[in-house]
Amino acid sequence: MKQSEALYEMGNYYYTGYMVEQDLDSAILYYEKAADLNEKNACSALYDIYTFDEGKRDTVIAYEYLKRAAILENPYALNNLGSYYLEGYMVEKDIDMAIIYYNAAIGKEDFAEPYWNLYNIYQFEEGHKDTIVAFEYLKKAVELGNPYALNNLGLYYQEGYMVEKDIDMAIGLFKTAIDKKYFAEPYWNLYNIYQYDEDHRKIKAAYGCLWNAANLGYADAKNVMGVCYELGYMVDKDICRALGYYNDAAEKGCSSAYSNLGRVLSEKKNKKIMRYKPDIAAKVLQMGADKGYAECQYLLGMAYKKGCGVEKNQEKARRLLNLAANNGIKSEKDLEINNIIYKKWAKDAKNIEKVEVKH
Repeated sequence: MKQSEALYEMGNYYYTGYMVEQDLDSAILYYEKAADLNEKNACSALYDIYTFDEGKRDTVIAYEYLKRAAILENPYALNNLGSYYLEGYMVEKDIDMAIIYYNAAIGKEDFAEPYWNLYNIYQFEEGHKDTIVAFEYLKKAVELGNPYALNNLGLYYQEGYMVEKDIDMAIGLFKTAIDKKYFAEPYWNLYNIYQYDEDHRKIKAAYGCLWNAANLGYADAKNVMGVCYELGYMVDKDICRALGYYNDAAEKGCSSAYSNLGRVLSEKKNKKIMRYKPDIAAKVLQMGADKGYAECQYLLGMAYKKGCGVEKNQEKARRLLNLAANNGIKSEKDLEINNIIYKKWAKDAKNIEKVEVKH
């Protein structure tokens, strides 16, 4: 073993507390000695420490070690430096330079992340879009087990995009993505299949996937959980719990959650369950309207027109209703069209078996 490699291994021992008492400062000392001897993995380890370790975080020092590791052709450093150029972090944004570094990383080691990053460039970046090239990188990232790539390829099969539509293949890919990493998107995608695809409809499985997606912070899932509790669909009706989900979803930027939250707070039928709060409802709708959400603009416009939670103001009402109309909501009928699923669930709620809920 080379001296540089031995020093690096000693740094690992102190960093992990293996065979010695864990000591981050000693780990840094050994990593620095190894880095001075051009040990690329030591440079990469120091980059990780100064990027992620609380109490040692220093983005300038981290960047210097990242560059040294990349010069020494550490594949993970090459990939990370590519992401710096992609995002314009610590350097001027340069997509072409990012592509060079990602390809250099692939040239040193065949691992998933640079393929996934190249997929995103060729799929989404203006001036570099090439769906065929993107698809090839996506398949390679899937082959190497990247969970986000597995989820995206599942969407391709679910929608029949670039491949023949195959819902069973989509389900398999979403489940494999979850096996690789516990994250929200594949649960949300499985929920939509089990809830809406007639040939694969499984209500209890749909709810389980919805709950997981909501628990993992997915805004749309939190909003739908609110609908479930508001209507008593799949679960016992609980307006207070519905409000909690709507509020969480709104805080995460779900437009429908703002209108749902404002609507529930302003409905007199809920007076027996909670205090009637049209003033708070108006404030919630105002936040949604300020973000450009058409349903909120319409509902707030009607609130000003009727003086519900706010003082009557026909000029504000007219302005908000015009904004809503420009965004596709011209009347109560348009709101109903946007809530077809909501109305169907309200009708079906009594006939759907409740699931056992564990919180």
